Parts: sequence; C-alpha cells; structure tokens
Amino acid sequence: MKGILIKDSYVVWGYGKSLFVICGFFLLISLFSPDVDFTYLIGALFSMLTVTSLSIDERCGWEKYANVLPVSRKQVVLAKYLLNWILVAVSSVLVSVITAVVEYAQYHSFPENILENGFCMAALALLYSALCLPIIFRYGVEKGRLFYMFFMAFLAFFMSFVSRFLSEDVSMLSGGFFGVILFGIAVVCSGISFGLSIWLYKKKEF
Repeated sequence: MKGILIKDSYVVWGYGKSLFVICGFFLLISLFSPDVDFTYLIGALFSMLTVTSLSIDERCGWEKYANVLPVSRKQVVLAKYLLNWILVAVSSVLVSVITAVVEYAQYHSFPENILENGFCMAALALLYSALCLPIIFRYGVEKGRLFYMFFMAFLAFFMSFVSRFLSEDVSMLSGGFFGVILFGIAVVCSGISFGLSIWLYKKKEF
C-alpha cells in the first residue's frame, strides 16, 4: 500500500502544483476585494485531486494491473482515502494561512474564528469526497462524472448555507464549536463512505 501512496503522490504533485498558484491568486483577490471569499473553494479543488488520480488510473488501466499485485482491493481504497485525507489537511492549513494573512493585512489583527473556518472548510471537502468516491469506485470516473458534478453544485449551495450560518450569533450559540461539530459529522460520513467504497469496489468487475 505504501507503493500505491507513493505513486499517487507523484501523480498529485504533477497535477497539483498549479493549485498553489491558484491559492496565491485567491489570496491577491481577497486582499483587494474584502467582500469576495474564495477560500472554501480551495478544499474542493484539493479534494478533486483524488478524483484526478482515479481518472488517470482508469485511463492507464492501472486498476486491472493492481489485481495481480500483492495488494487487496481494501488496501487500494484505503490508499485513495488516505490521500484524500492528507489533501484535506493540507488545504485546511492553506485556508487558515490565507485567512490570517488577509485579515491581518486589512485589520491588523488575526481572526478569532480562524480555526472554526479551517474546520468548516475541511468538513465541506470531506463531505464532497464522501459523496463522490463510492460512486466513482463503483462506476468509474467517466460514468460517475455527472454524479460528482451534481455533488459540486450541491457543495457550492451548502457552502453558501454554511457561510450564512457562521454568523456571530450562531457561533456564540454553539460556543464557537460549530466548525468542530460540522467536522465531526464529516469525519463520520467519511468513515461510512470508506466502508461503502470497499464494499462496492469488491463487487466491481474488470
């Protein structure tokens, strides 16, 4: 499984370097347009790298090759989920850094809810992958494309809802732990998604 993670890390790095440029672009926009917030998109973009790695595997026929390797299908699924969780963690740190830089540049102080925002972003990214990955493991990237495009639209709507829900009144009502609660729910959903993906992938025929 370690070899699978190394393979995926090379693939992700090759395709993901441009995301750091996009993050810098989002930072510049946020500095000059305080009312525009692109930070929640970063998590979705990083989560899509997992889908990208699955798409490349599918085009190259790697899934068939993996069947003759000394790795189980459970390990193949676990490697993809580990990759996704690492990408979510990286994107959460990036969002927190960008938020802190923008807030300090504009108001010369660091935001009080920076951790809450980071947890919310991570939760949204986890929810997106939790919805998409079981479908992709069962039907493949090409056949599942419509599904995860729908999930992207759903995520955009949900992000809008969450951004409204993160008002000061709600934050005070939840004791400042709304982001942590949402993240906890997302972790549970990701765990369920992982189990479902293993079950579906074991049934898939190549």
